[in-house]
Amino acid sequence: MNAEINETANLLSLGLVFPTVVLGCVVIYTWFPAAKISIHKLEKDSNDWFILGVCFGFLSAIIHNLYWFFFWVAQYIELDITNELTAYGVIVNILTRQSMGIIAAYCHIKASSKSSNRGSRSVNNLLVACNLVGAALMLGFFLVKSIM
Repeated sequence: MNAEINETANLLSLGLVFPTVVLGCVVIYTWFPAAKISIHKLEKDSNDWFILGVCFGFLSAIIHNLYWFFFWVAQYIELDITNELTAYGVIVNILTRQSMGIIAAYCHIKASSKSSNRGSRSVNNLLVACNLVGAALMLGFFLVKSIM
């Protein structure tokens, strides 16, 4: 990518972090009272699952955006900490984009299944199947790397 385009995109991304985080915080703040009730219910209905999915999704986005904001600032102004932030980025991605993303998706799919009376067995089967495929991919990548 052209260095000038990359620098412009970097600045645009840095500028978009503020509204993304602030609006995400407003979503969390707005839905938090309902989420607090929903998370404690033993029998959750579709609204409870939907509310929890929204909160997990936006919380994930807020944390993820803040971490990578610090990384992009460090890279933009050429700070020494950039390489260290890159190294820890994978952990942040696992916790936010992936783990919390899976939880948010599960909540939204569960909400959909509850609202259409399809039951949650298929949702649970999908979650298990996705995790098994993910584990198989990890094993496959490990084996390929070991052989090379």
